[in-house]
Amino acid sequence: MGTYTINEGSPHARRFRHKKPSREKVSQCLILAAGYGSRLRPVSAGLPKPLVQFGGKPILEHVILRAHQAGIDDFVIVVGYGSDSIRRWFDSRWLGDLSITWVQNQDYHKHNGISVLKARDQIQENFLMLMADHIFEPGPLVKNKIAFTQSFEYRFVRTPVSSLPQLQRDIKYEGFNSFSQLDATLSERQSLSVSLALYPQKINYLGLNTFTPQPSTPDFHQREYMATKQHRDVMGPDALLVSGACQRL
Repeated sequence: MGTYTINEGSPHARRFRHKKPSREKVSQCLILAAGYGSRLRPVSAGLPKPLVQFGGKPILEHVILRAHQAGIDDFVIVVGYGSDSIRRWFDSRWLGDLSITWVQNQDYHKHNGISVLKARDQIQENFLMLMADHIFEPGPLVKNKIAFTQSFEYRFVRTPVSSLPQLQRDIKYEGFNSFSQLDATLSERQSLSVSLALYPQKINYLGLNTFTPQPSTPDFHQREYMATKQHRDVMGPDALLVSGACQRL
């Protein structure tokens, strides 16, 4: 993740400029939580995406608590769709001694960059930006020895064919992407990285169109994964890299 700063160069416009990561401690976090969450609509039961339950807690609660574990105590949260429900949820919860600033984005149907700009007056020099549906594990497992990274995304998309009857017009796509990586420092000279990516997907009514209705279309199922391993050995000015990969389609 990069570090961003606000450039006040023009009185008529402000923009965000990418700069080299700073070694200063970042204590402020910007969370973008304004969107519709259309991809989670099949499981959201009408809730705003940040309030969808995962592991017994709303997704937004996971994001806030894990950022706090990483040392963040000042949060700016941009809300839009379902903002009243999100604020009521927060008022009913105790998540610790945190500072929360709410920013309303009425243009939440537009791109995420609009939400970032809406928060520009609340952001200080260095900050961390997160999405309300991105869950992560803060910090290494063993300091200077072992680190673990994991991310995942679930997608469900319906693509209608307008020329077909109402209940027989949708191509349905469902996919899950997961990436996990373990990094270990074996010695002053040697390090090891192991990663695993899973990306199964399912498409119902593949090739659906006006002349090929649902009963005549096939379904597509795919279970894919890829595993990699890298071992690095630094020998003076030279380095030896041994790597391998395994993939199933």
